[in-house]
Amino acid sequence: MITKIFLTLFGLAISIAVFSQSLADTIDVTRVLGGYRYDSNGSVLSLNDIFVMMKKDDEARRLMDKAISASGISKIFSFAGGFMIGWQVGAALFGGKPSWTLAGIGCGVSIVGLQFGVSANKKTLKAIDLYNKRLKGLSYEAPFDLKLGLCANGMAIKMTF
Repeated sequence: MITKIFLTLFGLAISIAVFSQSLADTIDVTRVLGGYRYDSNGSVLSLNDIFVMMKKDDEARRLMDKAISASGISKIFSFAGGFMIGWQVGAALFGGKPSWTLAGIGCGVSIVGLQFGVSANKKTLKAIDLYNKRLKGLSYEAPFDLKLGLCANGMAIKMTF
């Protein structure tokens, strides 16, 4: 009888550590040359993948939506500015008459695109941080207290959160 109780308590103690929510759904951010890389479960995520992962977290999803919009605007401005600069540099290299005014305007447009890109990165990092914090709040790492004792009906296990 004592071995059955011991095995039951041992199994219960092991199941408490095993049956817990995993933090595998968190998003890891790695700084790489020219920006950030977002990983989850060993796979690289795009901004749209992150947006889909955040479907249950309204505030993080709203921030991520703003980040995706800012990223799109950044790409448009950066492409247009780079095209204006590149066309003039190409004309200068191959004997044409470049319009350096247009190249200067291209620099300004590229700077506007850069600012939108910085804004998109900040919003993305803030959304990921918010999402990960809320996941960790649901995890098994939350503090709890487990007590084993006697009660009127026999042995008791008390778990408080």
